[in-house]
Amino acid sequence: MITIARYAQLNVQWSIAVRSDVPGFEIDRFSAAKHAPDDVAVGTKLLLDAVRTREAGESPLPYAAELTASMEPALAQAEAANLAAQVVRATRKEKRQALREAVTQLHKLLKGYRRVLRSVVGSAHPDYLALLYRPRPRSDEAEEASEDGDDATPVVEASKA
Repeated sequence: MITIARYAQLNVQWSIAVRSDVPGFEIDRFSAAKHAPDDVAVGTKLLLDAVRTREAGESPLPYAAELTASMEPALAQAEAANLAAQVVRATRKEKRQALREAVTQLHKLLKGYRRVLRSVVGSAHPDYLALLYRPRPRSDEAEEASEDGDDATPVVEASKA
């Protein structure tokens, strides 16, 4: 099985040949650096469409059969990889949504627990302070703080009482 990256290279190679024989064919859309399956699928479709249009209208290209035979599997593989990537994205989206819901439930529970703890031990107690919400610094702020030698967020130790 040929990789998507190899098909991207084939797209570029074939597009150079097609560009010289098919007027108006844009080579700018093709790049060997574009290895995303949807990019390869779009590039392959454009390439095959240009060749098929040329075959239907004017004299067929001498390498049309070879190009079609080598690029149709690329299109099938790229479309299959794109479909698989869409399934993965949908699964990740569902998992993120479930995680958000779980975090919301946990936040509600902790909010009630903090209220009870504050009424029992007081708002100045270290256990209560340790449960207060403090937003984390962004990653770039955390790196700057660690470079300065400062801790990004102070840690309050719980009492052993």
